[in-house]
Amino acid sequence: MKWGVRMADAQERDRFEAEEKLNELFEPDTLLPTQFFAPLARKKFPNGEHRLLVALMRDAVECFQKHIDARDSKRRQLYNDAENWIGDEDDFALFSFNNVCATLGMNPDYVRRGLISWRDRQLGLLQASGRVAADAGSDQVHGRAGASRSAESVRL
Repeated sequence: MKWGVRMADAQERDRFEAEEKLNELFEPDTLLPTQFFAPLARKKFPNGEHRLLVALMRDAVECFQKHIDARDSKRRQLYNDAENWIGDEDDFALFSFNNVCATLGMNPDYVRRGLISWRDRQLGLLQASGRVAADAGSDQVHGRAGASRSAESVRL
């Protein structure tokens, strides 16, 4: 009987270790904006327009990440502008998020999902630490008055 218990414990431990390895496989990679944009910066773009698009994308991501917990109106506006630009799925504007990503060879939906995932994790951490209110945002998002920016209700 003792051997059967050890065998079951060993199987349970092996199953747990396999699940841990599988979970590690699917954990998101954490990148700083400078790491994310390093390949674009090293790439030699043929003209100034491409460099302008890289600068536009870099500035938007930096404002989005740097000012997520902003309390003053100027920094909050920078965050809101970046969030709205990233969330807008418009393809008609020349400098829309989708068009800028496509021109730079990035998948806009993939980048958007990554930024949303980062934002949701950060808001959760900020709420847990008390640095941001649980209702963190009765700001206007996508032109809807009174729309909430909370992780549960905003889909960029």
